[in-house]
Amino acid sequence: MPPQGRVGTALAHDARMASILVVDDCPPIAGILARYLRVEGHDVSIAHEGASARALLVRKQPDCIFLDLMMPVMTGVELLHELKRDPATVGIPIVLVSARVAAVLPHAAACVAPRAGARSAARGPLTDSI
Repeated sequence: MPPQGRVGTALAHDARMASILVVDDCPPIAGILARYLRVEGHDVSIAHEGASARALLVRKQPDCIFLDLMMPVMTGVELLHELKRDPATVGIPIVLVSARVAAVLPHAAACVAPRAGARSAARGPLTDSI
């Protein structure tokens, strides 16, 4: 059963480390985020697009998903809507992540994330200036 409440609080208070799925179309960004999470002791899987994320979810349900907003083919918002319509994945906490902070994140945090069922929206590990 996935953690309840705020993702960070739920994961920090869980006796075991969380299983986390990172979904990002940019391998370096996914790798950096995964490395941060692994250093904290979490079990991390990576998918680089929506279809591969869905395939991983069939095999293993994570405790939490970090989902990039801006991906080609299937956007993070489209995948989020799909996951929240599926009874098998509706309870998984999802954090929307975007490296495009100034343009995307304020809108995502205020409008997209709550309406789509995401728990939170967060800045990605890299910004456009890097």
